[in-house]
Amino acid sequence: MKTKVVVLIAIVCIVATTIGCIDEFKTEGTPIPTPIVIQTPVIPTPTTIVISTDISEEEFIDKYTKAEDIFKYDSYEHELKGNDSKNLADPYYYNNQFNEAREKYHEAAEFYSKAKEQNLEAKELFEEAYEIVPGEYYKELCELYISAAQSNAMSLEYLSSAMKYRGRACDYYEKEDYKAGDDNIEAANKEIIRCNIETEKRNAAVLKIDELGGW
Repeated sequence: MKTKVVVLIAIVCIVATTIGCIDEFKTEGTPIPTPIVIQTPVIPTPTTIVISTDISEEEFIDKYTKAEDIFKYDSYEHELKGNDSKNLADPYYYNNQFNEAREKYHEAAEFYSKAKEQNLEAKELFEEAYEIVPGEYYKELCELYISAAQSNAMSLEYLSSAMKYRGRACDYYEKEDYKAGDDNIEAANKEIIRCNIETEKRNAAVLKIDELGGW
């Protein structure tokens, strides 16, 4: 009886072991399916070309070109008109036609004064352009133009003043007050000398501008 029990237990163990081995074999031998990964195609993003607009650079160009036009053309036009009036006044003066001479001298003074104001306007614009200048080349040009416009404005101020003195001298000569007339002519001559000094400064600056190719 004991022998049967032992044999029965042995058979059970063998069966259990065999089943375990079969299960283990099945587990180890069965391939595990690899998950399929579907990749989404990468669509290239179109390249956007951005053109940079430098507002300061555009502002500089506007101010610089406007200042050049005023300095070279607008103010010069009034200066030429002043010269024409002065050239008409001188013959009247030397022919003792003091009334006609006075009128032309005052006319010349007004033209020179307008030219002076335009030079000051150009100078102010060049100064504003200098504050936003994009490079050393135009920085130097702005400095020279500022100097030239300042000297030209001063020379025109002296010239306008000289014409007023000459106009007053004509008044005195017409009244036969020769002492007062001579005093005004002397004052006018001093103003002309001051004008010439400033004109030399202006011409020196313009020469440098021309050498840089900025004229």
